[in-house]
Amino acid sequence: MSYEHHYQEMRKTLTDQEIAESTLISADLTEAEKKENDEALRKIRFERLAQMTSEQKIYADLLQLRFQLEDYLMDSPFDPGKNFAHYLSRYVHIFHKTSKQFAEDLGIHVSRLSRLLNGKEMPNVELMYRLESHSGELIPALLWWKLLVKKQEFDITNNNEQRKVEKGKVKNAFSY
Repeated sequence: MSYEHHYQEMRKTLTDQEIAESTLISADLTEAEKKENDEALRKIRFERLAQMTSEQKIYADLLQLRFQLEDYLMDSPFDPGKNFAHYLSRYVHIFHKTSKQFAEDLGIHVSRLSRLLNGKEMPNVELMYRLESHSGELIPALLWWKLLVKKQEFDITNNNEQRKVEKGKVKNAFSY
């Protein structure tokens, strides 16, 4: 069936808007046409982005961060650059607040937030609950926790020097 005939059949029960929203028609485009279409799509995306409210932008950024966190936790090997501090920094950046304002939002001291952002302190479960609540439950506490577990798993697996030091402190170890 030709595209035109198929279109005429659909027009009997659907509006053009409904057809456009529900139909994907493949097209063989030249490189120039592809480039032109890509540019037109990019222009539309930027126009829509400019029309978004600040709340919509925050919501979209939070979802993007959540999906990136989930992807990293599911499919990627441990990357020291993608630790809790990295994702917390990205999270704070989404809200366009100062460290002091953000620390107040979470009910923690600004110096503690600084230590967390610089990887000098590891968070506790209570902080992860606060982050979950702060994100409107868009980023569950469990995702934050899994970031820590991923690092700990890497450390336990690869820190043979510390393992030897701790092994030297053990007395009466079981042997079979």
